[in-house]
Amino acid sequence: MQTITVREYARLTTVPLQESTLDHAVVSAADFDELCALNENSAEGMVSFLHQESRTSLRLRHYVGILETTSGTCIEILPKTCEDAMNTEETTQRERRLLMRMLMAALNVPSYEGPEASIELSHTPLSEWIIRRFLLELHNLLKRGLRFGYERVAEERPFLRGSLDVRRQLIQAPQRRHLFHVRHDIFSANRPEHRLLRKALDRCASATGDVENARLAAPLRGIFADIPPSTALAADFRQWSRGRHMTHYQAVRPWCELVLGEYMPFAFAGNLRGLSMLFPMERLFEAYVTACLRRQLRLGAVLTAQTSGKWLCRLKDTPFFALQPDIRIQYKGIECILDTKWKKISGSAAHFGINQSDVYQIFAYGQKYLGGEGDMALIYPKHRGFPAQLEAAPFRFSEKLGFWALGWDLDQDYLVVPPDCALREFFMETEASLES
Repeated sequence: MQTITVREYARLTTVPLQESTLDHAVVSAADFDELCALNENSAEGMVSFLHQESRTSLRLRHYVGILETTSGTCIEILPKTCEDAMNTEETTQRERRLLMRMLMAALNVPSYEGPEASIELSHTPLSEWIIRRFLLELHNLLKRGLRFGYERVAEERPFLRGSLDVRRQLIQAPQRRHLFHVRHDIFSANRPEHRLLRKALDRCASATGDVENARLAAPLRGIFADIPPSTALAADFRQWSRGRHMTHYQAVRPWCELVLGEYMPFAFAGNLRGLSMLFPMERLFEAYVTACLRRQLRLGAVLTAQTSGKWLCRLKDTPFFALQPDIRIQYKGIECILDTKWKKISGSAAHFGINQSDVYQIFAYGQKYLGGEGDMALIYPKHRGFPAQLEAAPFRFSEKLGFWALGWDLDQDYLVVPPDCALREFFMETEASLES
């Protein structure tokens, strides 16, 4: 399997290049045509993940993740966090680790501490890392044992077993009167959780090209050989038990959902092949920041993601234009509104690169949610050129209402809050924040 590693907004071309980089790479003509066809079919359903510039060139949009083509080519799309376009090992590994941390935060799973953690620092593509995490969690599950359950079986037998199905027995054909329609329960491993795990295991085993992943998958396939794979993913996920006797299954579920493409409502909903998954960076960044902030709140603070209930205006009694900020925090009777933006701002750009529409949006949040009084923030990824002026003072709408443009440290996973910012009281003091 060939793996092509690029970043957001990279250009893919069929024209040979002297050297492929993270922002410009070569794909085969067959893969090029397949990507264009997939994009056209998906665009009808809302999402377009690339833009075709010419017959030989296309540009990716703001999506990250994995794309697998029919020929077996795996296109790994990483976040773009720096201007270094060369396919250096350092840049590739840094941006791959960032994407891994974002996915783990959005999945609400802990990072591995121990020998397995080295996979995050290796040359392993994102697809193999996801497969490895699923297989390791499945191995941990088996150490505690599979949970069997009773399955109702209806069949014909020459003897009575369980209960007799009287209705079907009464209409039994004369030549089959020697057989009994019976219903009984058997103690079986055929349950929704195991069918889903079998389906995910089969997909991982067929998609992996890593020797270690294949070694981990081989004994697992033998254990799950007698369990049929799921044929109704949504229905089986709804029946996944969350009882206390199934708590040891919860660690593997997020990875199972990710492998089967059933996790994250903001994931790309197209006809992707194999172990393919695409995530819009705006939504992934929002989920990542939200998950990290939950762990950094002071005791008693309450964070609500994608809060709703306020509207921009009304026509008589009918509300119009829902206002839905990314993050709302309440603490000791005080509220603040935070909105995430996966955009690069700098001191050299007009208005620091802050979109006027984003300012209008957060102004509306301040009026409707805070009553025109309080503090808010737009959260951007922090980089070396992040304007120092924005950390010195907030933008003021009035004496009582304003917002900060704050940076999010992508290396240490925390919000850089200036000492004079009133939002600082919502979060615990960490070593990183104290240094800032």
